[in-house]
Amino acid sequence: MAQAFSPTCALMKAAGYDYMSLACIKKNEEALKFWNEQGFRVEEETVSTDGYEVFRMARDI
Repeated sequence: MAQAFSPTCALMKAAGYDYMSLACIKKNEEALKFWNEQGFRVEEETVSTDGYEVFRMARDI
């Protein structure tokens, strides 16, 4: 499933964006694996506004 996110990256790049970020719940190992495969890397550990422990992840486009 690697690079399943490529079409979105291409659209965002064409619109002038140069990076993307997201939050992934720390306990969701399947989602963390997916986002890592899409090129996202953990930038920090934090707590979301609704109380979940999350990784803030980002990648260049």
